[in-house]
Amino acid sequence: RPQRAAGSGRGDAAAGRTRCSASSSTSTTASTSTATATGVELPAKWAGLSEEEILRRKRISEANRGKQPWNKGRKHSEATKAKIRARTREAMQRPEVLEKLRNMPHPKHNEHIRRKISASLKVFYAGRRPTSEERQAVAAKKAVERAAKAQAKAAAKAQTKAKAQV
Repeated sequence: RPQRAAGSGRGDAAAGRTRCSASSSTSTTASTSTATATGVELPAKWAGLSEEEILRRKRISEANRGKQPWNKGRKHSEATKAKIRARTREAMQRPEVLEKLRNMPHPKHNEHIRRKISASLKVFYAGRRPTSEERQAVAAKKAVERAAKAQAKAAAKAQTKAKAQV
């Protein structure tokens, strides 16, 4: 980003922004490491950026920390969802994306944690989802009710027939 002359532009000092001195921006060429000239570790996504750009992004990041994002709670429109779906399908066809996903750490839960998750979900769904025994009991009860209803209907029909004959 080119530096502006003092007094020109938007008034960066008034907005709380500070300029990088020439001594602090020692590395303006793209590098692939995540450490700066000062030895500070940086996120991998900032690798290859100039010191000035890194400082600018850090300041923005610090300023936005704790603030609620403008789009929090907003739902995507159906058109946007369709675009996301299409681009995801397209990306999953590229071998470099698949390789990247394969190389990512995907830790598995150990047996103890799986049991804890299972117990927690059983408690959560306790009143919502009947067990197979409960489903069978409900089905049997409905079958008995249907049989009783059919029997009552047949008896009523027979009674009507008997009245018609008399």
